[in-house]
Amino acid sequence: MLLRQHQAMDRAAFSHHWLTVHAALATRLPGLVRYVQNHVIRDVFCLTGRWCRHAGIAEITYANDTALALAQSSHLGAVLLPADEQRFLSEWTGAITTPSAALDSAMPDKTVLLLSAGNDRLIDSSGVRSLRRFLPSGARIEIEPVEAHLTRMTLPADPIRPRMIVYFQGLDPDIWRDGSDLSAAVAHLVGPQGDAVAYLVDERVLLGG
Repeated sequence: MLLRQHQAMDRAAFSHHWLTVHAALATRLPGLVRYVQNHVIRDVFCLTGRWCRHAGIAEITYANDTALALAQSSHLGAVLLPADEQRFLSEWTGAITTPSAALDSAMPDKTVLLLSAGNDRLIDSSGVRSLRRFLPSGARIEIEPVEAHLTRMTLPADPIRPRMIVYFQGLDPDIWRDGSDLSAAVAHLVGPQGDAVAYLVDERVLLGG
């Protein structure tokens, strides 16, 4: 879930509300097995500039599709959470994926990369896996293709709908500098109609270890 803070809030107020008030509600959702908040520290790569506007990225894992449907239809999911979202968010986009293996929460320097090839085209997972050759020894990468998108709030005219979410750990942010092998490979991967942004984040695992 890609989050943009409310216009009336600064980043510190957004993070405090999300980590305290909203998390206390979200972690009570029925069928929820893992809940992770990634608080954006800064963007380290922004291909076109259009996507660099998120304040947080939530990883929300349910036991199965039935559990997700039940959570969304519950009083908590259908009434209380949407009401709270209006207090601290200006928009959010949900991206449904099949969760990959969880990264090591004790490992520093987590980066989240969002990819779109444009025109709702799919991105080849093998092409994303090829990014491994640009990573330093010991770095980790997990890839999650996006299967569908959802939202409860009114989106802008140009909603950000990534087709692939990639999680890294153990990367020096300088690896994304303009003209680097990694940034050039990402630009080639998404093509001239695509977009990409990578965020350095502060990960908070609040449920599920």
